[in-house]
Amino acid sequence: MAAIHSARSFATATSAIEKDYYTILQVPTHATPEEVKAAYRALAKKHHPDVRSTANAGDASHDPDVEKFRDVVEAYQVLSVRESRAAFDISRKKNPQLYRQDAAD
Repeated sequence: MAAIHSARSFATATSAIEKDYYTILQVPTHATPEEVKAAYRALAKKHHPDVRSTANAGDASHDPDVEKFRDVVEAYQVLSVRESRAAFDISRKKNPQLYRQDAAD
């Protein structure tokens, strides 16, 4: 019975859409480490839940969102390390259908 369950789990796991860290950080795939870091800092500042905007409440430069912040941190952790970025790039090339951009974003 356990073999059937794990096979079923495997089938659903392989069909899941993966996060495209380049899309999350809004940088091209050929972005330099400095560009990745700058994009991370800007998005982290924008979405960090603890940062309070001192400007007008309608200011779009600060949009606290815990989920987006977590995605930004995760993307930076992968793309800022040469080895993990290379592994991510290989995965994107081997399985491009898993990294298509979600229309809701």
